[in-house]
Amino acid sequence: MALRSRLRSSPETLQDFEIAADERYWEAMELMLAGRKAMGIYLMGYVAEMRLKLAYFRVIGQKSTAEVKPLLGPVRLEAAQLRLETENYHSLRCWSELLIDKRTALGLASPSGQLETTLRRVANTLYDIWWVEMRYRPDSATEDEMNSIFDGVSWLDRNYMSLWR
Repeated sequence: MALRSRLRSSPETLQDFEIAADERYWEAMELMLAGRKAMGIYLMGYVAEMRLKLAYFRVIGQKSTAEVKPLLGPVRLEAAQLRLETENYHSLRCWSELLIDKRTALGLASPSGQLETTLRRVANTLYDIWWVEMRYRPDSATEDEMNSIFDGVSWLDRNYMSLWR
């Protein structure tokens, strides 16, 4: 059976996202170390997207076995209520704001607000660097942008559990 058929035969779960985020992180690192800035940034952006989605879905109580696709419909409605653009579910800014809003609504916001403030700053920096449509453009990334996305995604990885627990 061809790869596409194998992948399509089972729906994406949050557990799949967890595994894929780890794999893409290391693949992005390899690309960055090889000087492939644009592709390293591109994969790192997907890691950020998966981490934010995972944190959001986990904060609302979803288990690792939950299928992702059915969870997306309600997100569009929540994003619209907050006047956030989903960018077809790829917006790092949208996912971070949804996560912050949900953490606040559930009484999970950090007492000082420091976690949410840092999350917002990191997500906005990542948003300014990464765009899903960059795959259609030639590499024009700078070393500083590559380092910034690495720093931001590494922060998300280090703080992932704190974002939803």
